[in-house]
Amino acid sequence: MVATDGLVTYVKAFGRAFRSKHYTGRVGAPRLIAWPKVVIGQVVKRYERRRVVDVERRLARGSWSLLERLLDRTQGGGGGVLNTAYIERLNATFRARLAVFLVRRSRGLARQHQRLHAGMYLG
Repeated sequence: MVATDGLVTYVKAFGRAFRSKHYTGRVGAPRLIAWPKVVIGQVVKRYERRRVVDVERRLARGSWSLLERLLDRTQGGGGGVLNTAYIERLNATFRARLAVFLVRRSRGLARQHQRLHAGMYLG
């Protein structure tokens, strides 16, 4: 299950990421088949005067029944709703802990892949 905001390109990117090669025995590149049990949900917030006035939750790929089962499993069975809070918290943690590596003006720290990789696991 993947929860994104309303940007359409996220759905396309995750659709491309979660697929496998299907070899047919013919010449040429193998067909790419989307994974059948991937659920992509979108949380679209509508703002007025810098305040959230409406939240729309939609299903971009997958089935509603599978989405509900996954939400029950991941949110403790309390009838949770689709949200992006977990990934937003993770992104904020990465921004705070990896700021030295990710700012534009630092010289070469992010280019050292071992340091960036180690920083990701410490975050």
